[in-house]
Amino acid sequence: MTTAALSVCFENGKTISKVIISIIFLFILGGVALLISGKPSYAVVCLGIPIIVAFISHPRAAIYLYIFSMFIFIYPTSSSQLLLIDIVAIVLLVSFGVDFLLKGRISLKIPSIVKYGLILLTALVIASIFATHPEYSYSPLIRVALQLAIIIAIYNLISGKDVLILLKLYFWLMVFHSIYNFCSFIVLGGEYRVFGFPGVYYDDLAMLAFPIGLAYYIWSEKRSDSLLYGLATVLIIFGLLATHSRGPMLTIVWAGFVMLVYSRRKAKVGGIDYVRSRIRKLFLGITPILIILIGFTGIFRFALERFQSLGDIHSGTIWYRFSLWKASLTAFMSNPFSGIGPGNFRYIESILPSLRFNEGMIYVHGLSAHNMFLHYLAESGLIGAAALIAYYLKNFTTSKNIEKFNSQSFPLPASIAILGVGMTLFFSIFYMDGWGWGQNAFAAPFFFAITAKAANSKFNA
Repeated sequence: MTTAALSVCFENGKTISKVIISIIFLFILGGVALLISGKPSYAVVCLGIPIIVAFISHPRAAIYLYIFSMFIFIYPTSSSQLLLIDIVAIVLLVSFGVDFLLKGRISLKIPSIVKYGLILLTALVIASIFATHPEYSYSPLIRVALQLAIIIAIYNLISGKDVLILLKLYFWLMVFHSIYNFCSFIVLGGEYRVFGFPGVYYDDLAMLAFPIGLAYYIWSEKRSDSLLYGLATVLIIFGLLATHSRGPMLTIVWAGFVMLVYSRRKAKVGGIDYVRSRIRKLFLGITPILIILIGFTGIFRFALERFQSLGDIHSGTIWYRFSLWKASLTAFMSNPFSGIGPGNFRYIESILPSLRFNEGMIYVHGLSAHNMFLHYLAESGLIGAAALIAYYLKNFTTSKNIEKFNSQSFPLPASIAILGVGMTLFFSIFYMDGWGWGQNAFAAPFFFAITAKAANSKFNA
């Protein structure tokens, strides 16, 4: 009934346009008046509302705003715990809801990945019932529910062709931030870790851009496109070096190696000579990168020292992570079925008093396990960890099926790129911070949605 009433009310496109323009105009006038009267904070809010209204009225624009916001780590106000991307995600969902009601749709298209996400959500609900402190579980439950809502919204708002646009947009935005990162790194003499606008999440987001660039370098039919993506991917590598982050760098090494082996075999079976030629050139291209690293040792010395410290497991961040992993396994053993409860890990030293006497446990308070799989194992036991694996494995297998069964109707570079991203998302949950919280929590549903859309669409859809 509500849908029908809204449809009748706004069936004339000019009517809704006039209403929106009038609202925007009134808020702009109010913002200017508040600014003149010396109330800048209220003026910012008042001027921000018409911008939000404009994006709510244009859901496709809200998707682009969502992607741009993924690369900006900021709290809009000092008193709020909401990130900018949190607010933008809510705007996207409201925009989709308005679009859904106005168009009078009868049903939503739900990709199969969401069903696996609901299994994960159900497992977390069960774990929260048996949690040591159930009140801490609300935030993790809301976070997973929000991810699922984002997947549904993006999936229903885009077409098969949009997948290519969004995939490339993500990559080139990452290239822009990588250039900024590396230039800042050089200016600072290489002495500081530089993360740029995405903050500490830059390296994780770059991990997902790397397979996109590598896939387009190897599989683009045009030589000029291949060269362009190859150079851009090198910029991402140097941007990652500026962060001194070892985990993401090791990730792009193994992910790149797997993609090269896979591409070489596929090209050999298909008789695609230019792919094998580019792979050979890639190995030759590693040489100048090594020369740069060696030739400018002064600038890269701090980054190289961090990589050398990987072998030291008795101090530094490696020892720190082992402490967190040990704590997570201790929490899991205390309740293997449902864990200590979602959201409870940050208070683990009070939940398991015996940990207080272990060396390094003093630093655990308020953190995740720095390993998504172990974190879920600790907080939700076997039911949550199994559901998590199934969720990410479903996305990975879907990305494999795109390349295997839909490559005739979907561009091969994009198919291989999606496969590389799906592979990176899945395997990184076993040794990285993960994709369930912070800025990273918005990258996973974005790629889940476009992977599902690519699997169920034609290129010209």
